[in-house]
Amino acid sequence: MTGADWVAVHDNLICAVLRREGVAWPGTDAGVEVEAFLARADHHGTLPLLDDRLRDPATGGAWPTSIRTRCAAEALSGAAWELAQRGETIQLLAAFQEGQLKPLILKGAALACSHYAHPGLRPRSDLDLLVADADHGRAEEVLRDRGYARQGVPMGRHVSRESTWSLAMPNGASVDVDLHWRTNNSPALAKLIGYEEMRAQAVPVPALGLAAFAPCPVHALLFACIHRAGHAHAPIYVDGVAVPAQDRFIWLYDIHLLASRMPRAELEEAAAIALKRRMTAIMREALELCETRFALVLPTSVKAALDQGQRREPSAAAFRGGRLRRMAGDFLATGGVAERLWWLRELVFPSAQYMHAKYPASSSWLPVLYARRAFEGLRKR
Repeated sequence: MTGADWVAVHDNLICAVLRREGVAWPGTDAGVEVEAFLARADHHGTLPLLDDRLRDPATGGAWPTSIRTRCAAEALSGAAWELAQRGETIQLLAAFQEGQLKPLILKGAALACSHYAHPGLRPRSDLDLLVADADHGRAEEVLRDRGYARQGVPMGRHVSRESTWSLAMPNGASVDVDLHWRTNNSPALAKLIGYEEMRAQAVPVPALGLAAFAPCPVHALLFACIHRAGHAHAPIYVDGVAVPAQDRFIWLYDIHLLASRMPRAELEEAAAIALKRRMTAIMREALELCETRFALVLPTSVKAALDQGQRREPSAAAFRGGRLRRMAGDFLATGGVAERLWWLRELVFPSAQYMHAKYPASSSWLPVLYARRAFEGLRKR
């Protein structure tokens, strides 16, 4: 079989195990095939979940010891990471509350506590927090006061509305925070749902303290679908290597858990919002993949509502359109004329700090760095 064939085989195996099907390992007990499977499961963020499923004697006994051992080690590591992070997370959220700030916990950190059997089953590398646009400066001050150091340099304040912070812990570990003041760096996707709307119906996350709040299930489902669509052309980086991210199973599994545990009325509410916001294609594709991969059962009424969406929704360009179409959508979704011009300028000519950080060993003359960036971009195209 080709490499693509093996990827499909391994993906199908991962999903079968997550569906709790009594599937046996089809290959040998060691060698390249085992390593390829583990690498694929690691890419999908599913090693701890696989450990949870393979602990069932009916399934686990038919799988190689090498796979079960690696999955168990990853699950143990995830549980230890969770314990190391939790105390600081609780204290950080309390510090935000003392500063009259009301952040929302997004993605894995929230869902790990609300939808997984235990938080260690949901791998993640950082804590994603969303604050109001007007509050991001004060939020960054809270992070500085607690000893966090800002990582990286943004392209500009219009193109990127997030900042990454890291705190070195006494035990040698670090706590990483991704602070957002817009729900997505794509203006077109960010317009689909915002902080104020989600904060108004936020729900507590008791496991992370009295100051911890996350989007309600309806908003969490919509946000998860939007986040997945936003990564259609935005890879994640593992050890400095770009890896396609849109169809990572852990993100789909988040959506599956949210949708499968929601009452019909809430699912219908989410579909109605998607129809109103013209994002039915984004939601439909994610839920259909959950049907295929994890046997999600969707009510007919939800499918019917999503099928009413327009054939060419602007938001669909996030994962279906080419680069120019996506850029055009983001340009039009940006505010007034002045803000659009600033957004375009920062996209073409990022800040000097960003350019010098991106090319630290190159010429310090900015025009040379811009020319190099343009040449690299054209070569990629």
